[in-house]
Amino acid sequence: MSFTNRVSQRLHEEHRATVALMERLEQLLARQRHGGAPDNGDPAVSLLLSELSASLETEVRRHFDFEEDQLFTYLNGTGDEAIGALLTDEHRVIRPLGAEVAELAREAAAQGFDEARWSKFRRRGPGALPTASGARRKGRDGTFAPASGRHGCRYRSSPA
Repeated sequence: MSFTNRVSQRLHEEHRATVALMERLEQLLARQRHGGAPDNGDPAVSLLLSELSASLETEVRRHFDFEEDQLFTYLNGTGDEAIGALLTDEHRVIRPLGAEVAELAREAAAQGFDEARWSKFRRRGPGALPTASGARRKGRDGTFAPASGRHGCRYRSSPA
């Protein structure tokens, strides 16, 4: 999907990148469901852990700050408070979970997974983060939408 407004296009691309990262995390967890912890020496696992740490600590924080400080303020001024309220609520949940997953990913990249770290990492995986399989769900048409209709949200993020 393309947008005529660069800000809208950028936000859409950032949402898609985060969803793709969470899907990769879901795939890792699914592959390891019945086995032990993944080998952080595996280049794909190492890359994922690095990207999780960096993205959740810096990109998501910058993205949320922009939405909350600029975009939602603008939308509130136009009388469209619902989406800002919904996403601000999601951000309040995602921020601490994202920080915890980022820290666990950074530790695992440096030290590997021991049993306790792997168990905690699995519990804090994408199912706990609303941007993955939690508050947003993928529809039959390939779009992502909030799983609940609270706040009368009309937001949909369509893939390109």
